[in-house]
Amino acid sequence: MCKSNVTFGAILFATILLIAPGIALAQTGQITGRVSSQDGAAAPGVTVTITETSTGIKRVVQSNQDGYYVAPSLMPGPYAVAVLASGYQPITRTGLELQVEQTLRIDFTLHVGSVTQTVTVTAASPLLQTETSSVGQVVSGRDVVDLPLLGRDAYALGELVPGVRGSIGMNNLPIDVISTSSISINGAEATANDFLLDGAPNSAPAFNQPVIYPIADSVQEFRVQTNNYSAEYGRSAGGIYDVVTKAGTNDLHFTAYEFYRNGALTANNWFAKAAGQPGPPLTFNQFGGVIGGPVVIPKIYNGHNKTFFFVGNEYVRYNEGVTYTATLPNPTELTGDFSQDVNAAGKPVTIYNPFTTTASGSGYTRQAFPGNIIPKGVLNPIAVKMATYFPKPNINTLAGSHADNYVLATANPIHENEVTARVDHV
Repeated sequence: MCKSNVTFGAILFATILLIAPGIALAQTGQITGRVSSQDGAAAPGVTVTITETSTGIKRVVQSNQDGYYVAPSLMPGPYAVAVLASGYQPITRTGLELQVEQTLRIDFTLHVGSVTQTVTVTAASPLLQTETSSVGQVVSGRDVVDLPLLGRDAYALGELVPGVRGSIGMNNLPIDVISTSSISINGAEATANDFLLDGAPNSAPAFNQPVIYPIADSVQEFRVQTNNYSAEYGRSAGGIYDVVTKAGTNDLHFTAYEFYRNGALTANNWFAKAAGQPGPPLTFNQFGGVIGGPVVIPKIYNGHNKTFFFVGNEYVRYNEGVTYTATLPNPTELTGDFSQDVNAAGKPVTIYNPFTTTASGSGYTRQAFPGNIIPKGVLNPIAVKMATYFPKPNINTLAGSHADNYVLATANPIHENEVTARVDHV
């Protein structure tokens, strides 16, 4: 048995390694641009080095005969781009932030000079995206962590994007998976959206709600595409939620957190108050942590690590306060005594003995129990035993009426445990 499990685990791990590169492609971006001389002429054969500054991973490409370069399939994150050509000053552009599914254009103009004269430009990424016609907006990981977020459901922040609207009664708690999918994008049906997580489909077939709700501290960013998105996306008449999780870097980072709330300031439920009971209990604990960094191995890549990890755990302990209203038999009815029962008109309800049924013309007749009391010898012993489990009514109602005579203020316990793990290897 043990050997079989090891073999299965090895096969599963190998399968993940094989499909992971294909999955990651759908959650990447690219950097492109044109290299030209001062007179605007194309500069072919220029070496362009793209560096992911948090890991030190480099991508080297060459400009083509028209001066254009392109570095596709880059993971979202901070970047620096440097150009180097013989007889020209090297230029480095820093402070760039590549977002998920973004095509970032960075152009360079070469200036005559020696390689010892380096030009470094520190500037933010351009706001105007000229390389794609897709309409949407990115919600950053900082927004996910810092903005008030009930239940820490990252998808709820999609409402920051123009054209995205949550339906009435939408609950942002990640433990309530159906209501969190009630998001209309540009007026489309709330169940017409598609969810992706690190490039993999993350939509349930029933209501197109997310299957996995990533831990908020593990979300690097996500893009909500509302219109005119690429043909690579399908199965959506609304919009696309494109979530990318955090990866480890050369530095070790960790976060621990706990969010707690209780019913100390919650008003009592109307039904519980009418029954003279305290309000239903309410406690909500959401706690956990994440950690990411390099996997220290002997071999390094350009002075940096090649393998990185990011793992996280989150636990939800939710005692949801609820008030139940029910109609229960009173203690005398459980013994077979229905002498006090009346109908809506206030008249006594007649209880007939089913064992006295006889044919009478085209119908049947039965005899009533004397005084509407069922003799104990007729009662089913199993039913008598089951009747002992009924709670007693705790609300006084009109004589003969038992409607809504029981109120229970209690808690509905909901527990959730989530574990996330990611490994990146270059």
